[in-house]
Amino acid sequence: MLFYVKLSAIQLRMHRCICHLRRLVSIDNTHF
Repeated sequence: MLFYVKLSAIQLRMHRCICHLRRLVSIDNTHF
């Protein structure tokens, strides 16, 4: 059970990072 909790926490963290990177990339694209 703890394994799944850790796995979901990692997935949430990665999802947030990906969303943040996409936002940064989109902001960079609007500057060009």
